[in-house]
Amino acid sequence: MLEDRFAHHDKVVVDKYLDPAADVQMAVWDYVVRPTASGASGPWTLTLPPVAEAKGRWYTIICRNA
Repeated sequence: MLEDRFAHHDKVVVDKYLDPAADVQMAVWDYVVRPTASGASGPWTLTLPPVAEAKGRWYTIICRNA
């Protein structure tokens, strides 16, 4: 029983954070995004994961050079 309850903690973390320079669609497991935006890169869009799938999770977006 305990093995089943804590099995989701044994999964491998795919990305520690995203560092996009263009349009990006966040996945449910992308918790931190550190985009860089400047006059040279131009505008781009960050799309959050679907609310139904991301319910109860915290996400952090840290903007640099904006």
